[in-house]
Formats: sequence, C-alpha cells, structure tokens
Amino acid sequence: MNEHIILILDNKLKIKYVDQLLPKLRIDHVDFVNELESDFIGFYDWLRESADVIKGVRLVPFDFAEEALTQIPNRPYMQKLHDYGLELYFTDEANYIEQISCDQDIGRTKLYKAGASDYAIGFDIKNLSFDELRLLDDLITKENG
Repeated sequence: MNEHIILILDNKLKIKYVDQLLPKLRIDHVDFVNELESDFIGFYDWLRESADVIKGVRLVPFDFAEEALTQIPNRPYMQKLHDYGLELYFTDEANYIEQISCDQDIGRTKLYKAGASDYAIGFDIKNLSFDELRLLDDLITKENG
C-alpha cells in the first residue's frame, strides 16, 4: 500500500505515489535529492471542500525549512503564504472550507530538489480516510491516463 505522495512542482502539478520518502528518488527519469536532510520539514493541512473531498494541501514549515521553500518558483497552482507556508491545489478550483482543513498533520514531509530549480515535496498520507485516498487515486490516475 502506498503511504506517501510526491507533488512534483513542475509547470503543471504532478502527483505520484511512493512507498517510502527515501533520501533520493527517481521520478519520471529525474533524480530528486532530499534538500534539507530531514524527515519532517513542517506540519500540513489537507484542504477540504467537504468531509471527503481534498482540494489541496497547505504546508507550514518549521523555521529551518522556511528559506528553502522561498526558493521554489511560483506556479499557477501554488499560493505562497505570509508565514513562508505554501498552499498547493490539486485542481483548478482553490475553494476549500477552513474549518475542516486544519489537520496539523505532522507525518513525514520532505523537500526534494533536482537540478537548479526543480522541486518536489513528499507527504505522508496514512491519516487520510478511504474516501480521501480514493479521490487522490482518481487524481493520480487522471494525470497519468
């Protein structure tokens, strides 16, 4: 069972399953390396439109990760927050309900870098419900389809 996703922060957001957040990952013929050498770069919230519909994820970094996150190029599906955090939207619609989007999940999170400006972020997904995982699966299947 896949316990992590990798969000590849390309011009178009790509979502991939991985079994483990290893120090080095090869994804779509690109070698990504753990930029901060840490398994936990911050806490995160799954951005929900309803109880089981995830629209994205908000990453709030620990102090040591703030500077590295500022180096990520802006993307159309990304909102950089005043506290150095990021919101990453899985669909064109960035609508979510704040009251049901404050998990403060603290599973494994890693920032990966490849080359000068290619980034990816890994997230632990083990705390998501079956329906939330099914939605993620649908997004990943659609992207790869």
